[in-house]
Amino acid sequence: MTTMISDGSGGFASSGRSATSGSSGNALSANDVTKVFREGRETVSVLRGISLEVGRGEVVALEGPSGSGKTTLLSILGCILTPTGGEVVVDGERVDPRRPDRLPAIRRRSIGFVFQKFN
Repeated sequence: MTTMISDGSGGFASSGRSATSGSSGNALSANDVTKVFREGRETVSVLRGISLEVGRGEVVALEGPSGSGKTTLLSILGCILTPTGGEVVVDGERVDPRRPDRLPAIRRRSIGFVFQKFN
């Protein structure tokens, strides 16, 4: 199991076992994922080196304070956003940030969302 922890500066850091790209038996893996948002001269580093593995049938919870990067991480793992760095593998397929045209096909085939609030 991988434990997600806040690094105290509003972003996520990770600890636990490291992910192996395309590991068999994993529905999802992420290795050293980062996300930086830029607006003008401002940069905000939201995710810093996130690595995790989620096995088939495994249930995982993600928790943290507001603004810590939970939604950003889930958006990257759910192929809505692409990471600034690192690697995401969904169902054995590497998510290529240079091919955003492939994201809908991966979502359609392998990902489902349950929204907390939908109205």
